[in-house]
Amino acid sequence: MIAAVMPVPFVVAQYHAPDFTTYALISPVVYGLANMWVGSAVATYQDFVLPRMYGTVTAINVLGNTMIGLALGPYGTGKVATLTGDLRLGVLSMLVFVPVTLACLWWVSRGMAIPEETKAERAAASGEGADFGTGLTRGPGTAGVAPHSDRA
Repeated sequence: MIAAVMPVPFVVAQYHAPDFTTYALISPVVYGLANMWVGSAVATYQDFVLPRMYGTVTAINVLGNTMIGLALGPYGTGKVATLTGDLRLGVLSMLVFVPVTLACLWWVSRGMAIPEETKAERAAASGEGADFGTGLTRGPGTAGVAPHSDRA
């Protein structure tokens, strides 16, 4: 949610900058604030699924970001800019999606506990093993042994 809100005042300042130098100085702040939370979002998605599904959930995340953010964002910006004749208004008009983003993130956050709490049960039901998430290995001669421990 922070990544959706924090860049907004800087985006507004950036597109109301009096000269290119000011615009260029604000630009790294905007991109830094907007992208510093990407890693934690991917880690959160991976917390919801079993380890064998990490690649799938990451691919879905990348596909969603590409199709929604990198396709519809520029299209919508260009469409508004063409209709109004003002590129600045086209860019700033995309900020109307910030409240929608916040609402969606809030809605998802309300249900985050269920997948996290049921992860071990889902792992056991799919044959992943009852010790899912403990870091212990299971197999012939390794029952309950940490992966890198020395056996006496």
